Amino acid sequence: MKNEKEYLILRDEITWRLKAIDTLGTFTYTIFISILGVALSTNIIELFLLPFVVILPISLKVANHKYSVSFISAYLNQFLEDFNDEECFKWEKFHVKYYERNPRMLKEKIIYYGSYAEYVLMCILISIIFWIKYFSQEEICFTVYQIYGYILIQLTITFLVAFITISYIDCEKFKLPIIENWKKVKENE
Repeated sequence: MKNEKEYLILRDEITWRLKAIDTLGTFTYTIFISILGVALSTNIIELFLLPFVVILPISLKVANHKYSVSFISAYLNQFLEDFNDEECFKWEKFHVKYYERNPRMLKEKIIYYGSYAEYVLMCILISIIFWIKYFSQEEICFTVYQIYGYILIQLTITFLVAFITISYIDCEKFKLPIIENWKKVKENE
């Protein structure tokens, strides 16, 4: 294969980005549990909002990595893989064909989509813990404006994280338009 080196470099880039997603997940869990532990031990209710500061940017980073994987994958599909070349790699082309012909079964969907819902679940969990701690206080010390502010912060970030997660959860769906764009580039070359 004449472009084997480029192909392998780009596959390594995909592998690196997938590992980065896992690393970000581990980092998020660590930070989440650490902040939760500090908040529970100090009983400072505002500390329960700190995970939101971490979860939103990390979910954006994960979405960016997933988009980059799809972008590289689509490039490989169009420029470095050829069904007619026996010596050519064909992973990306077959990968696309596989999911066109074999949609995920229900249990596969639950596992696949569920594995990317972690940040949304963290937002919901921390909101629940925040309000449990708030209502368990003997003396409620927040003004109505503060309460609305906390609700607004929690809902806004949770919905943003949910939107990002849903938008970038299925690489196969958003990879197809990227493949079409690479086809146009290839035709104009």
